[in-house]
Amino acid sequence: MKNATQWYLKGVFGTNYYSFDGLFGLPVHQSDDMAAVAATNKAVLFGNFNFFGVAEKPGMMVQRNPYLFMGTGQVGIYASIFRGYSVLQAEAFKTLLQHA
Repeated sequence: MKNATQWYLKGVFGTNYYSFDGLFGLPVHQSDDMAAVAATNKAVLFGNFNFFGVAEKPGMMVQRNPYLFMGTGQVGIYASIFRGYSVLQAEAFKTLLQHA
């Protein structure tokens, strides 16, 4: 969930001293890429990450672009890797919808 969502939930319990270690006995991880708390936003992703797959192709592609900074005499360099993600079992994840 978004870091602000965790602080919102702490506020729902009425104290900033509430220890928010997890949800349903499971650990909570923050990512500011999640939606903010607002009506009809999916603000929390709940799931079993044992059913989440990551594939990474070995190696890195490095490309040289001598034309990018021609005016300054510098050479542009781009590096990229291939990484793919997939949910292995759809029932293992649920996005929780925030209601107004």
